[in-house]
Amino acid sequence: ADASRYMMGADIGFMNGGGIRAGIEAGDITYEDALSVFPYGNMICMAEVSGQKIKDALEMGVKNYPEESGGFIHVSGLTYTVDSSVPSSVVLDEKRNFVSVGGEYRVRDIYVGEEPLDVNRTYTLASHNYWLKSGGDGMSMLMGCPILKDETMVDVDTITSYISEYLGGTVGDRGGSRSNRIEKKKIPLRVPALLGFRRNHTVRILKVRKPLVTASGQDLGYRVGSGPFSGAGGRAF
Repeated sequence: ADASRYMMGADIGFMNGGGIRAGIEAGDITYEDALSVFPYGNMICMAEVSGQKIKDALEMGVKNYPEESGGFIHVSGLTYTVDSSVPSSVVLDEKRNFVSVGGEYRVRDIYVGEEPLDVNRTYTLASHNYWLKSGGDGMSMLMGCPILKDETMVDVDTITSYISEYLGGTVGDRGGSRSNRIEKKKIPLRVPALLGFRRNHTVRILKVRKPLVTASGQDLGYRVGSGPFSGAGGRAF
């Protein structure tokens, strides 16, 4: 969340807990380590969001608290408390998307920086396309907000750039002299039918300059994300 907010220059940063797939131990780290944290290839965006939508998103994120939830929000530039004695009154539709809050909010004492959250004000929010554009984890309140910066960086590059530019660290390359950076490319691709893609289905290819091998030993060299498999639902082969 800190990395997204810093790299986008936003007021607030959001990151879903389910999108953070690994931890990194203290000490020397490599790009491969960072890729284990963010393997999905989500793209970082910045949107203009009302304070009310920020509050609703926080409430959605804690609806299952204290139980674990992939939609729990890691925040930057913002603090809040949760009153777990208040039962969640989040109303969902049949697809588990946010509709409204039917009763008392569990989230309290919301501050953006040193100032209380103003539900009538607009803020800039940095997160990934899975939430800001696709409404992932039921975050439907974020869809349709004006996108100010659209898919500027892949998530793993956001965190490695933050480490080097803001924290003054260095991210090493475990693969020797080869670059492990991910490049977003548009290339023709015949997708195997077994993957379940429709004819003429548009896919996003993230080419990794490092072999990716299936359990059977097949070297694919690509991660493919498309349609229902994009974002945090992406498939890594």
